[in-house]
Amino acid sequence: MSASKCRQLLGPSCQLTDAEIELLRDQLYGFAHVVIEAWHEWGKADAKKSAAARRAEINEAVTERAAIMEFDGRVGRREAERRARSDIGRFGNSGKDASLPGAFGD
Repeated sequence: MSASKCRQLLGPSCQLTDAEIELLRDQLYGFAHVVIEAWHEWGKADAKKSAAARRAEINEAVTERAAIMEFDGRVGRREAERRARSDIGRFGNSGKDASLPGAFGD
């Protein structure tokens, strides 16, 4: 932004020199850059948190479904977990996500 545009934005009562206005403008650009970078980092952290929360929800659903299959269906633990991951996978997750720890510690 030009010094004359900055002067126009500051209004008729502005008593700053062109050099002072350019310095102020450059400092504001620097501040804006810092704010935008912080906003991007915040967004990345939020996305990671959301992914972690999603993995926790999926793992909880797998654990619950597998426990029901094991108890009610008399299916072994590993098979119940495999089936549960497959079932959950049909609802948006592959069921083979390596980031999901085994629900039964294997």
